[in-house]
Amino acid sequence: MKAVKDINKMILIKGIEIMLTIGFMFLATNLYNNGKTQEVLHSIMAFQNVRHTTLNVQNQIDYMMFPMTNEKAMEKLVPCTLLVHNDTYQKENYTLVLKVNKTSMTDLSSLNISVDNSIYSLNDLENETINGETIFILDRNTIAGESKEYDVRVWLNTSASNIQTNNLTLHFELLNETTNL
Repeated sequence: MKAVKDINKMILIKGIEIMLTIGFMFLATNLYNNGKTQEVLHSIMAFQNVRHTTLNVQNQIDYMMFPMTNEKAMEKLVPCTLLVHNDTYQKENYTLVLKVNKTSMTDLSSLNISVDNSIYSLNDLENETINGETIFILDRNTIAGESKEYDVRVWLNTSASNIQTNNLTLHFELLNETTNL
């Protein structure tokens, strides 16, 4: 008798699983036909968004800066090394940004930045100001099962006055594809 009850219970559970699977397939088909598939997939990805990509900052930037030429900066300044690492083989898109705090007293137009061996005026980079914090995009990339290293230097360019920077508060951050910028 117990064996019959167990078999009936197992059949009932399998029947429910089959009905749920058919219902899910029906729902997915309707969503696909209605053109909503992308929205649903993005919602599912946002819900399941587990970040495997990390940022490790080695060698902080020396904030006591004096104006210098690009050549001298590349020669004399120790780069801040940023290591972006993804320990899984799941591809993840990321955006590496530099955030300058609103309390910074330094004129951002007098700052230069090098990312690896490319030199930019900080204001030439794509940027946006949110809540008084200026966010500069350093790189957009995809990573899976590997690490990517960036050497970054920041310095006052020669158009800056001879006075040392008063206050510069910045930090690096990774944004994922669900973060709006």
